[in-house]
Order: sequence, then structure tokens, then C-alpha cells
Amino acid sequence: MLFKKGGLQRELVDVNDLIEEMILLLRNEASRYSISFRAELAPDLPNVMADRVQLQQVFMNLMLNGIDAMKDTSGACELTIKSEIADGQLLISITDTGVDYRRITRTKSSRHSLRPRMPHRYGSAHQSLHH
Repeated sequence: MLFKKGGLQRELVDVNDLIEEMILLLRNEASRYSISFRAELAPDLPNVMADRVQLQQVFMNLMLNGIDAMKDTSGACELTIKSEIADGQLLISITDTGVDYRRITRTKSSRHSLRPRMPHRYGSAHQSLHH
């Protein structure tokens, strides 16, 4: 279940398992546009206290944004999801190889040019592991 009403339901969550679930859920959508996933998940991450459904929604939105940015791009496209521990914090990043269409600029010849910004980082989340 991805959508719910009511208050937060905090529980211990294995973030890597959650990321793998979201990759499985979105794999067909990504493959429609020849987009592959790359998971760089740190082993033995501690579980975090979080609302599982809320994290699913955040990861899904970020991953769908990445797919959307790459769906009209030619060539190999990849969505990378990375988990790591840095400075006592759990860091999650979702990065794509799509073009950032917000960076359209006018040239002197009155044509529009796209300046790709690769990789495009859609989101990053962190939680402190210090007690």
C-alpha cells in the first residue's frame, strides 16, 4: 500500500530493501523508455525509524522524475540510486543522465539550445545516525 490517510506510522525501515522494492515496482515503466537502473547500496546499513509509506512515496516521486527527464533522450539512460553512510548520516541519492530542460537558453541566432547537465541529481535524503 503506497497511499494512506492519517498520522505518521513510524517503524524501523530497511532503506535498501525499500529502494529495491521501488526499483521492482518501476522497472516496467523505465524499460518502456530503455532506461536502466543502477543500485549502489551500501551493505549492512542500520535500519532507520521512519514512516515506510512516506519514504516509498518520496522515492517513487524522485525516481519517476528521473524517468520523466530521460524518457525522450536518445542513447543509454540510467537512473542511479545510491545509499551510503557519511559523517554518521544515512545518505540516499537518486541521479539520472537526462537533460535538464529548464536550462534552455536563447542563442544569438534566435535558436534554442539545450545545455545538458549530467548527471542530474533529483534528490537526496539523510538521517543522522548519532544518538
